[in-house]
Amino acid sequence: MHDKLLKRFLILSFIWNMFVCSSTLLSDTDLLVNNTTYSIVMITNCQRDSIYLTLMSLYRLPQIEYFSVFISMDCNQRNNDIQKWIEQKYQKIVGGLLYFPRHLYPKVIRSNSYSSISCHLHFVFQQLFDVRNYSSLIVIEDDLLFGEDFLLLFLETWPLLEIDKSLLCVSAYHDLGLKQFSWKRNRLKRIQGFTGLGWMLSRDIWQKKLSSIWPLVPISGWDHWLRTYQRMHHLDCIVPEISRSIHQKVSGSHLSHKEWKRRFSNLLFDYNESVDTFGNLDYLQKEVYNKRIQRLLTFAPKVHPLSANISKQFGEDIQIVISCTLPNGSRYWRHWFQVLEIPLPREIESFYEGVLLFPTAFQTIVFVCTNSIFYKDKNLSSNFDSYHIIRSHENTSCTEACDKVFLGKYRCHSETLAQIDSFEMIHSYFDCSKGLQWVARSWAPGCLFLDDNHQYPVECVCVTHNQWAIGYHSYSCDQKAPKLRRLCPCQDK
Repeated sequence: MHDKLLKRFLILSFIWNMFVCSSTLLSDTDLLVNNTTYSIVMITNCQRDSIYLTLMSLYRLPQIEYFSVFISMDCNQRNNDIQKWIEQKYQKIVGGLLYFPRHLYPKVIRSNSYSSISCHLHFVFQQLFDVRNYSSLIVIEDDLLFGEDFLLLFLETWPLLEIDKSLLCVSAYHDLGLKQFSWKRNRLKRIQGFTGLGWMLSRDIWQKKLSSIWPLVPISGWDHWLRTYQRMHHLDCIVPEISRSIHQKVSGSHLSHKEWKRRFSNLLFDYNESVDTFGNLDYLQKEVYNKRIQRLLTFAPKVHPLSANISKQFGEDIQIVISCTLPNGSRYWRHWFQVLEIPLPREIESFYEGVLLFPTAFQTIVFVCTNSIFYKDKNLSSNFDSYHIIRSHENTSCTEACDKVFLGKYRCHSETLAQIDSFEMIHSYFDCSKGLQWVARSWAPGCLFLDDNHQYPVECVCVTHNQWAIGYHSYSCDQKAPKLRRLCPCQDK
């Protein structure tokens, strides 16, 4: 009973503090400047009481005056009262209220949250990029809270996102920004994953790369699709070492209280801490960033993947070489995540070219995947001269395909599956000229045919894999699925 009262008191205290900090901003109808550069949209389905806290958290931020703020609603008859409350309270404050027109998206099924959210985002991007012509857009959800310099992060990284064509986005959330590590508040990093939870996209990226292929009826989540697109096209995102956003403690479509505790309870995050500036960001240029990692690996001695001895002498960085895509990689990762007291995630978004950096008070611990571009001691062939690459039949594993085609003389080589997992390789073996989609699954590499008759030209889904997954979605020669034809590397036994 005492714990419940204490929690209620803390929540009420937080709401009151947020209200005091933001009341002057909320009463100012001339808050927004007339700009076509910076915009923010809050996506809501009008079902959560968390909307109020999210907007309070946003409007207390000192840089809010530089942004046009929009609320985009996807409401139904049961929550019209929330829609009316939003209209009455925020009509004069935000730059505009948007209403998701479901009738324009006939393929949207209300019970399918994947499709609903994906179509809603498509509508928002069209409205703010194509119609209103904003140069940048920060997407937030209605269950987030923000650090004091959340908007400063986007203001200072916008020029980099606009110029650097190897970047897809800037995100405020770092999935491994945990309390036990010595992260710097003003340091940013490049990652090859998409973390979300408050992220910025440019109009140029939307119109030139994403608008024509955005999935309106995705098989998995729109964010899974975006991560797959990102990896296929070798695009990075910028994130802070210390997160500037966090989920409220509410259950959502894909977030339970148990999952919140696992992901966010140990996250290094402070509502009121901030920096004056993130400084010179030249170190985030891809060439400069790569040189820094290569220099770190040159001088850091290697440690056995199952070692329990970590040197604590100041300045002695270490590197640990681990297989990230092979089944035995899971054993090593579980060992090190236990040593470093990290909850084992389903997937890690913070990999950069197969490298993870963890700064401690004594040293930097560097994990290097064996298929990373920075791993110099590769034994795997990259020209595939020693392999026969074949296409399997439907619902046939690569083990079965290699055995049948070569009469038991060749076996599937699982280590090479990671290397041939690329659009260029798949497209050279399968005809996808009529259409192409990307889906994150563990079947890759291969093509999933949507046409039962396989009529030419065939529309196919290239099923891709998170190449930095650690054990959960390992490449396997034994995976198979109906309608799936796999690309298989076969090698002499």
